[in-house]
Amino acid sequence: VLLWNIVSPPEKINDREYFKKRLVSKKTEDAKLLLDGAEKNAEYTVTVETLGYRSGDVYSEWLDMEIERIDTKEQEARLNMASETKKAVFSVCSDQNGIVEIPIGQHENTAYFLTIKKSDV
Repeated sequence: VLLWNIVSPPEKINDREYFKKRLVSKKTEDAKLLLDGAEKNAEYTVTVETLGYRSGDVYSEWLDMEIERIDTKEQEARLNMASETKKAVFSVCSDQNGIVEIPIGQHENTAYFLTIKKSDV
């Protein structure tokens, strides 16, 4: 499942001006994903990979470093680390009707990649 909370920039601002600054994503209302047709009363493992501000976000790290180009292996390593996305893993259970409810905390301009698998219990 892909969930993306996209917010467009203000219409009257030049892209070059807008994207030169750090764009901190704001917390938004949580989402709730409902899946119907799952096995009844079963446990599922959910993995949520987040791509957005400070998760897979090389650009913000680049701004923090205040460099124009990569000159050292240390700078390259720091940017490579910033490219890694955050992952959360948790369990949910379907109800007696085979419905799985998955809560997802959201931020603006952040993509969430969810993988849902039946747990080996």
